[in-house]
Amino acid sequence: MTLVPPALLFDWDNTLIDTFPVIFAGHNTVRRALGEPEWTADQARGIIRLAAKDAFPLWYKDRAREAEQVYVDYVRARHLDTLTVFDGSRDLLRYLHETGIPAGIVSNKRGEFLRAELDALGWSSYFGVVIGADDIDGPAKPDPAGVLMALDRLKLIGDARAAAWFCGDTEADLQAAAAAGVKPVFIENNPMIAPEHLPTLNPHKAFSSPRECLAYLQTLS
Repeated sequence: MTLVPPALLFDWDNTLIDTFPVIFAGHNTVRRALGEPEWTADQARGIIRLAAKDAFPLWYKDRAREAEQVYVDYVRARHLDTLTVFDGSRDLLRYLHETGIPAGIVSNKRGEFLRAELDALGWSSYFGVVIGADDIDGPAKPDPAGVLMALDRLKLIGDARAAAWFCGDTEADLQAAAAAGVKPVFIENNPMIAPEHLPTLNPHKAFSSPRECLAYLQTLS
């Protein structure tokens, strides 16, 4: 018999919420400001993986701080006006809350933006732990530090820790889950991983949407 997972951790952007449009536009605003060629949407989906604090020094070298400020200013002015909830996200979180399954978020988004978006949606009470990229001293995902921090705060140990799920939409999410010793679960939504590459990441489960994830969990209870 398949057991109900003892906890579910989630990525945020493009896992529960469609924020790709503002993220994509923010990155191209940076690239215009720095005189770099803009990305197409397909290019951006293949490139945007890391937190800004980790990616910008790699991409923009000694102009990383300038680039990050342009990006932060753009997103701060717009992100609360562009939130789109993926099908089933709210119902999935409500189900976890009502059945007593702990939930958390580990995101590569700045904690300031992440918590503001949760508050705007009225979802803060659904999560026992919320970790943004700047809540971690070291690198963000695919490094497992944020996932491990969330597990510690939820007081998951032993078998319960190993059976917890981390649900995300990118290679970085699945790699962080595996490195933290939890079950990597892929939620597709906007495709960020090429279908032929997904099997190499060995997800525990793969769902087309939060709605499909919810339907599966309901078969276990």
